[in-house]
Amino acid sequence: QVCFTFIVPKDNRRYLSTNSRCFPRADLGTLPTGQMGEFKLSRTSGTLIFNGIFDGAEGLGSFNFVPDPAFKKTLADAGYAGYEDMELLHFFFVDFTPGYLNYLKREGFDPTKRERFKLAIFGFSETDFRETLASYEQAGYARPTMKKMIELRIHGVNEDYIKELAGAGYKNLTLDDVKKAKIHGLSAEFVNDMASAGFRNLEFKDIINMSIHGISSEYVDDLNRMGYTGLAAQEVVKTKIHGVSTSGIADLKSAGLTYLTLKQAR
Repeated sequence: QVCFTFIVPKDNRRYLSTNSRCFPRADLGTLPTGQMGEFKLSRTSGTLIFNGIFDGAEGLGSFNFVPDPAFKKTLADAGYAGYEDMELLHFFFVDFTPGYLNYLKREGFDPTKRERFKLAIFGFSETDFRETLASYEQAGYARPTMKKMIELRIHGVNEDYIKELAGAGYKNLTLDDVKKAKIHGLSAEFVNDMASAGFRNLEFKDIINMSIHGISSEYVDDLNRMGYTGLAAQEVVKTKIHGVSTSGIADLKSAGLTYLTLKQAR
């Protein structure tokens, strides 16, 4: 594969962007070395024309994207006219084809023009969409809406992450719960870390709150060493939210507040 970073300048501020994409080496033809040269990559949605030079494993240059008129007509005939060239570039990146349009229609999805663009801009190819949809159904979820499919894609929810949460004891979560967990960085490692601190089999709302507020086993251990043992998850979270640190508690105790409670520390 050959990987490129595409930088769209701010001549048109709506399309100021940087994207990295890799393409099969064989699809690019002869790459220019020694002097600037042109090479192309064509797909159903258009042709990407490169002008550049390679020196070993590195290269530089410029590019121009030429949308395919037949592809633009296919989109227009399906009710999705009006995409500009720099928007269609993202359709090229994801190798969006008329077959993808037909597949979505057969599966009962009717995305808006904006949703189709999001499929492209977030790299949601037909293969990815098929595999993702199948994985949700195999996990026992009802078929998500197009809006939900895109939201889950944006936040990186996938089959592996659902299995990770299930393996950590959090089965039968809704897709919204899974998305929330992903957004806040909940992982099996974090669940195990909390278990080592004495918090086993927590309800989802408690484990997610601990993740959101950055609770660690070290923080819990420090509280235990200060004499604050047997705390409920909510109490630990409340203590962290108020910025209570063990060093701060130690300072207060050295100042004479020997029997300081956590409530007083907060």
